Amino acid sequence: MLLGLMTAAIIAVWKVGPAPDLVPVSAGLLIGAICVLIPDRLGGGVLSPFAFGVAGAGLVHFVASPGVQNAQVAMLFAAAVALLACSEKRSGMAVVALAACVVLDQMGHFNSESEAYNYAGVILGMGAIVIGILGNSLQLSPEIKSKTLTPLTFCVLMIGGGWVLTSRYLSIDGGGIVAIGAAVAATVVHLLLPEGGQVDSLRIGVAGVIWIGLATLAFGLAKGLGMALAFSVAASLLALLGNRAALLSTGPLLGLVMYRIYRQSYPDIARALDIGQHYALIGISVGALLPLLPTDWLHQQTEEKKSLAGVAIWSCILVGLPFALSLVLDAKGVVGFVAGLGFSSLFEAMRGQRSLRPLALTGGIAAFICLTHNWAPNLTDLTRDQKMHAFIWTAGTLIVLGLALGFLGGRKVAPVTEAA
Repeated sequence: MLLGLMTAAIIAVWKVGPAPDLVPVSAGLLIGAICVLIPDRLGGGVLSPFAFGVAGAGLVHFVASPGVQNAQVAMLFAAAVALLACSEKRSGMAVVALAACVVLDQMGHFNSESEAYNYAGVILGMGAIVIGILGNSLQLSPEIKSKTLTPLTFCVLMIGGGWVLTSRYLSIDGGGIVAIGAAVAATVVHLLLPEGGQVDSLRIGVAGVIWIGLATLAFGLAKGLGMALAFSVAASLLALLGNRAALLSTGPLLGLVMYRIYRQSYPDIARALDIGQHYALIGISVGALLPLLPTDWLHQQTEEKKSLAGVAIWSCILVGLPFALSLVLDAKGVVGFVAGLGFSSLFEAMRGQRSLRPLALTGGIAAFICLTHNWAPNLTDLTRDQKMHAFIWTAGTLIVLGLALGFLGGRKVAPVTEAA
């Protein structure tokens, strides 16, 4: 059903403005959904779904060339939407792996003509899998397994592997320092926000500051590529450690990286964010809240009795709302929306939740915006009256869909915290 909805959405957009890369985009959608749906039916530790995500990101390079960039962002969007219908406990790590690979591949494409940079994320993801296998083998002995020694072991391995891959293989200027900083920052946040521990808003706020500081360091060394590298290393390490609380805190860093991808994809549109603009403020507010809404709705459902109709409605909202925002808020509002998405998972962590859906939706929705921005170029040419007319129709549609979701969510169960 989800694949059918995604296909219908792509065809609808294609009819508005024909996309020359419809085939690779469709391939990306299919691979992204499969990478999440398959781990949902399998057991195993966090390394298994993580490996599915890395494999999916790599597979796109072989089946979607030359439209691999749009295929990858389509894959990330499909994975985020598919996660709404899956068990988050098993499939969330697959989406994290996809995001880590895709953002680094995308920024590598923008920042270098070297072919190896197009595969930077997949290369780092494969290295993380090797590190995960090696780190787990070192933790088999009960005598050396502890809450502190385990993250330190993975941190050391990630520092070594990250340095070799970024400085020696990819030759990214300053990449080795960024990899070290990201691994250290991820380890600190892991110890600061232990999985299953009590919620401490102050600690979560400190974690958010750490990620923004890391983004500043990485941008100073390797610009947008450094920011993507920092997120990839940090997210991979935290995923291997299975710490969803710490992963949620990386939302601001992912939001900044997706903003850079959006800006480099459309440099004439995505100017520097002017926070004084009313449209930008609205976009930031909507972006920070949107990923939390379907997550809250799903908390009212059980995995066994999840309303597929409700999931379908949420999928339609996630597909259609970015177009509505471009109609009503114009480019500045959409830029603010992309930047605001990164704060949703931080808010989720502050509420004491452990679902990775907000973080997955952050990457997926932003990827969808990057993918479809040029597919309907006439939307930005509307007059103010036409935009107000579109706003009225959009608001009316959202009210109807909201009432439908309220009806479908009537069989409430006690809200649950999706702990590992």
